[in-house]
Amino acid sequence: MVTCNGKVLPVGNRTKLPLTLDADCSLISLGGMSGMIEYEPSEFTFTAWAGSRVSEIEAQLNQRGQYLPFDPVLLSAGATLGGTIAAGLSGPGRFRFGGVRDFLIGIQWLDGQGRLIRGGGKVVKNAAGFDFPKFMVGSLGRYGILVDVTFKVFPRPVSTLTWGVPFLDHAAAMNGIAGIASSRLEVDALDYRPECRELAIRLAGPREVLPDLLSELRQRYPDGKQWSDADAEAYWTAIKEFDWSGFQSPVMVKVPINLSAFLKVESELLAGGARVHLSVGGNVAWVALDRAAKLDWLSQLLLGHGLSGLVVSSGSSAFVGLNENQNGEPSTSGLAVDRCKLGLWPKTQMQQAVKAAMDPQSRFPGV
Repeated sequence: MVTCNGKVLPVGNRTKLPLTLDADCSLISLGGMSGMIEYEPSEFTFTAWAGSRVSEIEAQLNQRGQYLPFDPVLLSAGATLGGTIAAGLSGPGRFRFGGVRDFLIGIQWLDGQGRLIRGGGKVVKNAAGFDFPKFMVGSLGRYGILVDVTFKVFPRPVSTLTWGVPFLDHAAAMNGIAGIASSRLEVDALDYRPECRELAIRLAGPREVLPDLLSELRQRYPDGKQWSDADAEAYWTAIKEFDWSGFQSPVMVKVPINLSAFLKVESELLAGGARVHLSVGGNVAWVALDRAAKLDWLSQLLLGHGLSGLVVSSGSSAFVGLNENQNGEPSTSGLAVDRCKLGLWPKTQMQQAVKAAMDPQSRFPGV
């Protein structure tokens, strides 16, 4: 292991390229640590190396009729389990079942002093000690190097369908999302496309149950229509693979949000040339930019609304321009300090305390 300035950054397949670029750190690749270690289908749990590609794990789970319900992103690009955890990314399925943090039950990692530590366990009912697995979700490699990880899984639904509902404006759509989210339907995913004002409602479950649920949707939204299986598959895949924006090499930013905040910020995003997709029942906005030079503008916009953003994908093999403003001029807003975190990112005492305990010599990037 060769280090630069004593700092290192663990990486997997580098599908989330902006999060792996740091001039002050040498990269430690976990690509060779791949594959299942243990799989107990009857217990609905598995343990795998952190460098395992999620697509390969999903294929093995699928053979036993099981899956990760949070819809992991960037599967076709080669996303790994460790990278998915470190970036804290989940797809549309998070709406019903929760995100990656709700399915991660155990981890083993190397801290900044080279100690191999285990947190959580390999069974679902395990509540002993500090919940390090959940703390590592979204940690961005700041506390240690994930070695192996344990997940719980669910039975894969037998059947799915998607019902699309058009709305006259965003306000009506937000009311529709709130109504569906609080209904008894327990929909599998709930996403909104602002550019065409269409709400996508995904149902999943036994074949004999879906017709009754669909009948209720027809009564609620008679103007809607059922999508073909091909259209539905293409739609949900485009969301998970970040292919929906229409930009050739989009810069993708995850923005935690709520329905009212979306109504306030959406017009400003469009005016700046951004494209937006509202996911997870209005709890996540994916913001796509056509170039990295707009990140300074986006950071200031989010800051003004008290929102945070995380740059997760550049869609290209080179990621430049983060220190330029929208006009291509040098930026002075501070993005170079922690360029992938946009808007408001408050630091907590808990983060600082864990960092001091796990990485007292600051071998990993700062919190």
